[in-house]
Amino acid sequence: MFAPTRREENDRAAWALDPATLLRCFFDEEGGVHFPARSDEGAGLSLRCDIHEEKGAYVVDAELPGVKQEEIEIRAHGHELEIEGERRTETCDDRKCRRREIRSGRFYRRIHFAEEIDPARTEAGLVDGILTVRLPHKAAAARTRIPIVKRRG
Repeated sequence: MFAPTRREENDRAAWALDPATLLRCFFDEEGGVHFPARSDEGAGLSLRCDIHEEKGAYVVDAELPGVKQEEIEIRAHGHELEIEGERRTETCDDRKCRRREIRSGRFYRRIHFAEEIDPARTEAGLVDGILTVRLPHKAAAARTRIPIVKRRG
């Protein structure tokens, strides 16, 4: 008869959460969805971000140490921001590597916002390995009063 080890019991307990708790694990406080890193070469790199709101805009700070500006692509549309790129490092082929801890590869992150953003006014800058993207909220359409016209007939 199989008797599970203590570790196996703990692993099963961690997965024995109700569906609502599991869903909450994938959503942050702003309603953004945590998608795994996307890569054509495997698991890819994770992209850690801080998100806050200030004066009618969302501001996203993303850690990108060692990534050049030309290796990053930023797209904004509707309620979403996408950051994609690649971190490249020297290979160990030409050197005798004793340890390799600096990861390289593709990264991807999609962030969903509660309010629609204005891509035309979005600004981005990269300073000291921190990418800062400022995404102004899209101006709400002004309400227009529509008069009722009497029709003859």
